[in-house]
Amino acid sequence: MNDLQTKNKLEEAINLYRAKDFANAELLFKELIKENENNADAWYFLGLLAMEVNKNKLAVGLFNRAIAITPKEHFLIKKCVALYNVEDYRALEQCTIALIKINPKPEYYCNLGVAYSKLEKYDLSIQCYHKTIALNPDFAPVYSNLGLALKNKERYKESIDSYKKAIQLDPNFVDAYYNMAISYVSCKQLDNAVINYKKALELDRNYKDAYLNLSIAYLLGRNFEEGWKYYEYRYNNLIEPAPNVKEPKPKWQGESLEGKTIYVMHEQGFGDSIQFVRYLAGLKKFGAKKIIFKSQKLLKQLFVENNFDPDIEIIDEITSENDIYFDYYTLLLSLPGYLKVNEFNLYTRDAYLKANQDKVIDYKQQYFDNDKYKVGIVWQGSLTHKSDNKRSVPLEKFYPLFDFENVQLYSLQKGAGEEQMDKLPEKFNIIKLGDSFNDFGDSAAAIENLDLIITIDSAVAHLAAALGKETWVILPQYYEWRWALDDDFTPWYSSMRFFRPQLYKDRLETMDRVMTAFKKRRAF
Repeated sequence: MNDLQTKNKLEEAINLYRAKDFANAELLFKELIKENENNADAWYFLGLLAMEVNKNKLAVGLFNRAIAITPKEHFLIKKCVALYNVEDYRALEQCTIALIKINPKPEYYCNLGVAYSKLEKYDLSIQCYHKTIALNPDFAPVYSNLGLALKNKERYKESIDSYKKAIQLDPNFVDAYYNMAISYVSCKQLDNAVINYKKALELDRNYKDAYLNLSIAYLLGRNFEEGWKYYEYRYNNLIEPAPNVKEPKPKWQGESLEGKTIYVMHEQGFGDSIQFVRYLAGLKKFGAKKIIFKSQKLLKQLFVENNFDPDIEIIDEITSENDIYFDYYTLLLSLPGYLKVNEFNLYTRDAYLKANQDKVIDYKQQYFDNDKYKVGIVWQGSLTHKSDNKRSVPLEKFYPLFDFENVQLYSLQKGAGEEQMDKLPEKFNIIKLGDSFNDFGDSAAAIENLDLIITIDSAVAHLAAALGKETWVILPQYYEWRWALDDDFTPWYSSMRFFRPQLYKDRLETMDRVMTAFKKRRAF
């Protein structure tokens, strides 16, 4: 085939692509490559076709074939997009650098900054954004991206200034309002956070994340009425739990339950179930004849043994939802909103769970039969938690506790984190309880024998406090709505005390304050 015929066939294939006749376009592009495997444009358009069906990894390989023949700017642009889609940020970094060598446009430096941010190379990211600004000071997106990088460096006030510049250039910049609100939360300026979340929603009523974060800002400020209302948007970007039944039943919306059976489904983590199980009986205020609660399997026995109310039945995931009868269903964390819970009517701040007394005695005989001050510790959370790297604390940060006389340490760690005990110095004596825990009922029995629990924000923190045990919680830098912003204590649990990181300081400083407090405790 001569050059003219090849050109005509390529144009025909491109026209088919633009007309969205992808099947016939693909056939022609493949014919062109069969005739000449160095046809870079054909490889490029095959890459575009792969992206049309979300085969971005395949697209990267096809773009690579085109780029190897001739590294055209638009080839590299699309490769960068595909790399971003497959979250290969290291390759994206290199691809963007290659793009800048061809054409050092300001938006390419901005894109390189995004790649660096995704790789958590925030200093390099900030440098790229400043380079972008130097080339084009009126490019609004770069100020928003810069704000995000500055936030990740905990330079919150600077990040807010950067978002304000983005909004000055583009008053309808939804993401800038949303991200500025997040920085305002980090600066503890909740009123400003609420204003900006609402502005984002004013500009885009479908901005799903803004609804949930608006609820969190309200709840952090203990505006429970507004907080619970917006918290119902928590599954906007997720699949909301619902009963897996042959005949769908309606979701409860707060109407009368007179003579009805309501099925309550657990959601989120173990700690959430422990914290909010106290509200099951509140459904009787709506006239519920029977309440069925699906708990996580590891919590079921503990909840059953607590016998909350004769009209409450506890089941777990093993029970088929087709085998239970109910009129309505709801989700556990929706209950506080319907019950109009606020900091003054939390129902109970004191112990509302108890451990099986036979198990308590067994644990005492096996592990706690000594006259020492008994301290249980937890340092590692679930590895699947999105912010676990910020909330977990290395076991070695607890080492100063071993230096106190007449103190016996107990590990309440189960699973991830237990391996850190292998590196304990031989002189340190800690009793490992993790292997003895088959469920949270076992953990509760062990905790009942302790004098103090020191833990990261975890399910154990909720369990210990719900049992009424003195619980010290080492909080991370980010803010968890249920613990508010500044208080050392919480209306949720009377026996819980917080150790919060100071703004712009690391977790070592927090641990120092924990040890200072413990030293004062043991001085008496």
